[in-house]
Amino acid sequence: LDALVEELLEKETLQKEEIEVIFKHVASRPKRPAWTGSTSRIPSRIPPVAIKARANSKSDEGVKRKRKSPSKES
Repeated sequence: LDALVEELLEKETLQKEEIEVIFKHVASRPKRPAWTGSTSRIPSRIPPVAIKARANSKSDEGVKRKRKSPSKES
């Protein structure tokens, strides 16, 4: 992690290849099963619910928002 910090301080942004070079000496750990918080709970195989795309995104572009008038102190 120290090498990563040094590179980020120098360049601010790193590409995937640069990160691979930094971490090439780090040993990978074996895959773990999904953690569910309970030994009796089995992770679901059902994918997340699909989100519908907006029907007309152009209509949102022309919407003007009203600015609040400055509050008057009494």
